[in-house]
Amino acid sequence: MRDSLLSFIRDIIAAALGVEMHHLVPPYPDESLLDYRLSLILKSDFDYHDLFNAAALSEMEADTICFVHNTLKLHYVLFPMPDAPCGEFLMFGPFLYETPSGDFLDRILAKNHIDKSDAAALQIFYSTVPVVPEPTMTAAAHAVSRVLYDHPARITYRNLDSVVSVTEQPDESLRFSMELLEQRYRNENALLNAISHGDYDAAVRHLRHFASFTLMPRTDDVLRDHKNMLIVLNTLMRKATEQGGVHPVYLDRLSGAFAVKIEQTADPVSAKCLALDMLRRYCHLVQNNSHRGYSLAVQRTLNYINLHLSDDLSLADIADALGFNAAYLSAQFSREYGETLTNYVHTLRLQTACRLLDETDLSVSEVAARVGIVDAAYFSRLFRKKYGISPHHYRTRASEMRQQK
Repeated sequence: MRDSLLSFIRDIIAAALGVEMHHLVPPYPDESLLDYRLSLILKSDFDYHDLFNAAALSEMEADTICFVHNTLKLHYVLFPMPDAPCGEFLMFGPFLYETPSGDFLDRILAKNHIDKSDAAALQIFYSTVPVVPEPTMTAAAHAVSRVLYDHPARITYRNLDSVVSVTEQPDESLRFSMELLEQRYRNENALLNAISHGDYDAAVRHLRHFASFTLMPRTDDVLRDHKNMLIVLNTLMRKATEQGGVHPVYLDRLSGAFAVKIEQTADPVSAKCLALDMLRRYCHLVQNNSHRGYSLAVQRTLNYINLHLSDDLSLADIADALGFNAAYLSAQFSREYGETLTNYVHTLRLQTACRLLDETDLSVSEVAARVGIVDAAYFSRLFRKKYGISPHHYRTRASEMRQQK
C-alpha cells in the first residue's frame, strides 16, 4: 500500500507540475539530488552531508511541510514520512519560483561568488529546472500532506546556506553541460518512443521531463517561446507517429490542424494544455491507425478502408481498387487481422459514427452518410443492435458525460 501511494504521488506531481519526487532515507546516499551535483561542480570539496546536518533536515518533526530554498534559488518541499524512522522523508524538487532570466543568473553569480566563466553551464542547468508558481506548489503540498497525514500539516521554512565559490574546473563545467544536454535528448527519445507505440501514460511522464529540459528563452516574448516549442513538439510527434506505422495522410491532417491551433494560442497556460492535447491525439492516432506489423497488402487495405469509409467497400470493390485478387485479399486479411474484411468495415463504420456523434454537430443522417450507410433508418437499426441505444440517445449521453467532467 505504501509503495503504491508513493508511486501515485510521484506520478501526479510529475504529470501536473513537471517536478521530480525523491524518497530519501538516512544516510542519504543520493544527497546530490538536491541540485543534480551543481554545488559539487562549482566547488570540488562541497559536502552535502554538512548541508543536511546544518539544516537539521534529519530532525524534521512529523506532520510538517518544510519549504526549503538555497542561495542558488533552488526550491524544495519536504515531508517527513509518517510511521517511519526519524530522518526519512519525501522531497519535491528542485524547482524554481521564477523564470531564469539574464538578471536571475546575474544574481546567482553575485550571491554565490561564481565566476562568469561558469555562466554558460549555469544557464543550461537552470533551463532544465521546472518553474512552478509559488501558490501552485503550496496548494499541491497541502494536498499531498492530507494524503500522507490525514489532516492539515504545520508549515515551516528553512534556508540552506549553500553558498559556493568559484572553482578552477572549466573542464568539469563543460562536462556538466554535456551531461544535461545528453539527458535532454534521452528524455526526447523516450517521449518519441512512447508516442510511436501509442503509450499515452508513458508519453505524458516523458513530456513533463522533456518540457523541463527546454532551452533558455530565445526571444523577449514568452508566448512566442511557448509557440516555438509547440511547433517543435508538433514536428517531433508527427515523425514519431509515422514511425508507429500511421499513414502520412492522417499525419498531414492532424499536424496541419495543430499548426493552426498553435498560432491561435493566447497564453502560456493554453500552450501547455495544447501540448497535452497534441500528445493525446497523436497517441490515439497510433492506437487506432497504426498498421505496423502487417503485410503490405493488409496495410494498403486498411489505409484504403479508412480513407474511403463513405464509399462502397465491398470485398470486390476494395480488391479491384488495390489490384488484388479478391479471394487472396480476403484470406490474407482474415489470417493477419483475425477477422473478416467485411466485419472490419462494419465495426469501423460504427466506431467512427460514435466519434462523429460525440465530436460534431452533424445530424444522424449526415453521420450515416459519412460512414458509408446511405439509409439513415438502417444505420439507426445497426447502431442500436451494436450499442443497445439509438444514435440520438448516444449523443445525449456523451454530452452529459462531458458536462459532468
